[in-house]
Amino acid sequence: MSGDFDLLLLKCALTVLVLYLFVPPTLIYFLQRFRANPTLIPFDLEQQTPPGEAGRYFMEVDQQFAALGFDRRAALTLPDAVPNVKALLVFYANRRSKDVALTAIMYGLNPVDQTVAMKSSYVEILARFQDGELEALHTNNVRMLGSFPTTPGSRTYRFPHLEDLSRLFELHQKLLERDRPVGRKYIRTDEEFDGDCVAYMHTVFRETYDRQIGTGYLYFQPSQQVYRPTIKGALFMTWRELFPIKQILWEGAKAQAKRLEQELS
Repeated sequence: MSGDFDLLLLKCALTVLVLYLFVPPTLIYFLQRFRANPTLIPFDLEQQTPPGEAGRYFMEVDQQFAALGFDRRAALTLPDAVPNVKALLVFYANRRSKDVALTAIMYGLNPVDQTVAMKSSYVEILARFQDGELEALHTNNVRMLGSFPTTPGSRTYRFPHLEDLSRLFELHQKLLERDRPVGRKYIRTDEEFDGDCVAYMHTVFRETYDRQIGTGYLYFQPSQQVYRPTIKGALFMTWRELFPIKQILWEGAKAQAKRLEQELS
C-alpha cells in the first residue's frame, strides 16, 4: 500500500514538473510576437515630460549625460510595446568620443489615481566600428536577464549594480582600451541615417531579430511582418525566467559584473 502511494506521489510530482517546464514555453511559442517595424513616435521631452518617478528619472539621466559631453538627439515612445505599459527611449551622442547612448524606461499608470508604477529602466552606452571583426561594444546597467544569446560581431558588458553614469562611461572606455576593436569608430545615426533615430531604431530591431534567426531562436513570418519564437527559442527564453534558473543566472551575472569592474579598476 505504501509503495502504491509513493508511486502516486512520484507521478504527481513528475506531472507538475512537466507542466511547469513545458506549459509556459508552449504559451510563448504560440503567443509571442516581435514586430519587424514597431510603432515609434517622436516626442518633446521638455514639453511632454513623463509623470512622477518616470520624469524624475529621465531628468536625472539627462543631466548626467550632459555633464559627460553627450547631447540629447531624440526622444521616442513605443505606444504598443506592452499592453497598459508606456515604453520611452531617449538617444544621446558624444561627438568627441563618437559614442552614443540610450536610456529606456517602461512604466504603467494606475487608471484610478494616475500614479506611476515603474517597471524597468536602464542606460546603455554603445560604440560602433566599421570594417572590423567587432561591430559594436555595448556597456549597460540592465537589471534583468537577456532573452537572446550573444551573436558574433557584438559584445555586451553589463553592470546592473551601477547607477552613476560617469562610472559606467569610465568602464565603457576602459573596455574599449582593453578589447582594442579594429576599425573606424563612428556615429551610425549620423552617417547612415542622417540623424533619423526612428529609421535607425527600425533597422536595429530588424537586425537584432535577424541575428536570432541564425541562433535558432526566432523565425520570420512575412505574412504578418513579425518574428516568432522557434520551439528551441520558446524553451530557452522561458526556462531562463523560471525559478530557480533565473535566480541562479542572475546571481552569477551580478558576481561576474563586480569581478569585471574590479579587474578594470
